[in-house]
Amino acid sequence: MKRGFVYLQPRSDHQGVVYCKAEAGGKSQISVKYQLLYAEVPSGPPSTTILASSNKVQSGDDISVLCTVLGEPDVEVEFRWIYPGQKDERPVTIQDTWRLIHRGLGHTTRISQSVMAVEDLETIDAGYYICTAQNLRGQTTVATTVEFS
Repeated sequence: MKRGFVYLQPRSDHQGVVYCKAEAGGKSQISVKYQLLYAEVPSGPPSTTILASSNKVQSGDDISVLCTVLGEPDVEVEFRWIYPGQKDERPVTIQDTWRLIHRGLGHTTRISQSVMAVEDLETIDAGYYICTAQNLRGQTTVATTVEFS
């Protein structure tokens, strides 16, 4: 026997205390009360930001470029990078991670991050660092620039 009930097309005005009431043979029975929370779920491509540890550098400096996506807990994100020294096969380190943040009231956010580290900068490392974040709903591309001062 299944218990509970399902809201097929919930709206924000359904939010609050809900319960089920059944009547049969002149008798009624009421279920336990439930607190229904309503949260908008993003349905588009990932919301992405990019940040370089420094946008003005000197020869020999090290930098890191951070690409961050905030999203739903069960939606995986893939990252791709384009960077100035790529065609010259400039060595970089890329590390992808994710974690869940509990934001109260039963809402959880997934933070996915990709960090590119470039050490001992050379002139070929100046230019645009481009991160593309992709999930099942689409992709978003963001960029930052690194210049020699």
